[in-house]
Amino acid sequence: MKKIVLFVCTLILTLFSSAQQAERIKIEVAPNGRDLKIYPLPAKEGSPVLFINQYGMPGFEIEGESRFEWSEYHDATEGKPESINATKITYYNNLDHDGFLASVESIELEYYDRLPGEAHSTKLRYINTIEITYYDIMQGPPKQGKIKSIGNIQLDYAYGFDNEGKLTRAGNYRIFYHQEDNRSGKSGKPDTIEGNDERLQLILTTLL
Repeated sequence: MKKIVLFVCTLILTLFSSAQQAERIKIEVAPNGRDLKIYPLPAKEGSPVLFINQYGMPGFEIEGESRFEWSEYHDATEGKPESINATKITYYNNLDHDGFLASVESIELEYYDRLPGEAHSTKLRYINTIEITYYDIMQGPPKQGKIKSIGNIQLDYAYGFDNEGKLTRAGNYRIFYHQEDNRSGKSGKPDTIEGNDERLQLILTTLL
């Protein structure tokens, strides 16, 4: 049975699976084209698997039976897991990032400083050495605050009335959607992928 752990702050939790730059990053695109799960690190059997969504919110997912130890401190970590099976989990304890996920075993997470008015303020910046950048507020609602790049993989999203805010590019892949039309059961859903990129595994869940 699969267990999903969720954090508040700049966290959200479910699954990561694929790699540092030597291995392929995996991106799963939901049927709405807007919700992403990005898995930049390889999964280890029995360990939580780390992922981020399109806004850089980190999380992890656990397969099978698991043993949790929960924080009992009366602070920002209260009620959050300190370990899952043998995997130790730590959190930040500072003004800008209090209670934010800091590490999952050997995986370290770093965040941007708090910068009022900046779309990347307090968002996840590094997963180990993998850098994450974001679209700024000048890009408008379809893009602002969403991931612009993870490592050397560039992401882009649709402007305009039709399919606004949906992922349209990931590395060398292009993603196309059915036109939004309430009379069609395929309205706005992912249609096809074009291109090839050996750095990346791209999955449209409606094509499975």
